[in-house]
Amino acid sequence: MDLGNAATWLAPLVALTIGTVTALLTGINLVVSKENKVSEFRQDWINEQRKDLAAALAAAQAYRGAKDDKRVEQLLAFDAAQARVELRENPNKEEWTDVRAALAQLRSDLLDGTLDDAKLAKHRDAVFQHGRPPLKKNWTVVKDGETWFKSFKIAYATVISIFILIAAGWMIATAFQMRGTPTQPVHKLKTGKPTLPAPSPQLPASPATR
Repeated sequence: MDLGNAATWLAPLVALTIGTVTALLTGINLVVSKENKVSEFRQDWINEQRKDLAAALAAAQAYRGAKDDKRVEQLLAFDAAQARVELRENPNKEEWTDVRAALAQLRSDLLDGTLDDAKLAKHRDAVFQHGRPPLKKNWTVVKDGETWFKSFKIAYATVISIFILIAAGWMIATAFQMRGTPTQPVHKLKTGKPTLPAPSPQLPASPATR
C-alpha cells in the first residue's frame, strides 16, 4: 500500500475520532458532575426525612410525659416535623402516604389524651414499618445512580460500540480497496549516448596515389 494514499484516507478518520472522543468526554464529565450533585441532594433529603420522623416520634414521647405548660412546646415541635414530612411528599408520586397517615393518627391520639405506652409503641412501629421501604428505595437510587443516568450509560455504551464498529469497518474496507487497486508501472526514460554512424568500408588506394 502506498504510504501517501494511506495518509490521505487515514487523516480524516483520525481527526474524526479525536473530535468525537473529545466531545464524548466533555459530555460525560458534565453528566457525571450533575449526577453526583443530584445524588448529594437526594442523600441530604434522606437524612432530613429521617431526622424529622425521629423528631416527630420524640416530640410525641415528650408530649405524653410533659406537664400542661410544656405540652404546647412539644406539640409545636411535633407539628413542625410533621409539616416538613408532608411538604417532602411528591404529589405526583406518593411514597409516604402510610407514614403520613400514621403521624396524623398519632397527633389525633395526642390531642385526645388517649395515648398510652401501647398506642405510642404501635404508632412508632407503624412509622418504622412504612418509612423504611421508601428510605431504602431512595438510598438504592443514591448508590446505583439516578434512573436517567443509568439510561445515559446504556446509550453511551451503545453509541461507542456502534462508532467503533463503523470505524473498524471503514478502515478494513479502505485497506482492502487500496490493496486491490493495481499500481501503475512507472516508465523510466532511458538516456543513452548518441550513436555515431558506422564508418564506411575503406576503399583500396588507387595506383596514382601510391
